[in-house]
Amino acid sequence: IAETQRAVDELNAALDEPGLHAPVQRRREPARTVLVYGGIVTEAEWLPFLDRARALLAEAADENRAAVDGPFGACYPPPADEDEQEVLTFVPVTAAPLLSAETRSAGVAVGELPTTEVAVITHAGGYDDLEDTYRNLGSWVATHGEPADLPVRELYLVGPKDTSDPGEFRTEICWPMQSRVSTEE
Repeated sequence: IAETQRAVDELNAALDEPGLHAPVQRRREPARTVLVYGGIVTEAEWLPFLDRARALLAEAADENRAAVDGPFGACYPPPADEDEQEVLTFVPVTAAPLLSAETRSAGVAVGELPTTEVAVITHAGGYDDLEDTYRNLGSWVATHGEPADLPVRELYLVGPKDTSDPGEFRTEICWPMQSRVSTEE
């Protein structure tokens, strides 16, 4: 009953504040060269891990003269039935820099995010109810296509480094989808 009431409250809030809960959109994400830093974290470690990773990647970009070309983000493979989850944080760069030994020893590497079609929704607000937005997006993906075998990407457009008000946070959730193949000839 509590879950249902929370869902009803969220829908009512969305009606009261139009524009905060954007509709799902589809878009093609281009391949990107990225600086990456990964780890396995528990739910309690998630925010501190993201804060450390963001600072580490920003420092690595500065020290290695890499031009940042987009927001800080993270990739989340499908979760296992465990308390821990693999997280691969990233920051897009215009070109692959030659990383210093110090940067590599800190765990930062150069990687590539593949081109993919994604279903995107922007989560407005703090992270406490991010799971609800995931459920809504997952339902949309199941109704409108097939998920691709790629990790879900989160792009932190506005977050704790930008504002102390969680109500102002904006997180894009990008769920990879397989392109629809026409069977008509």
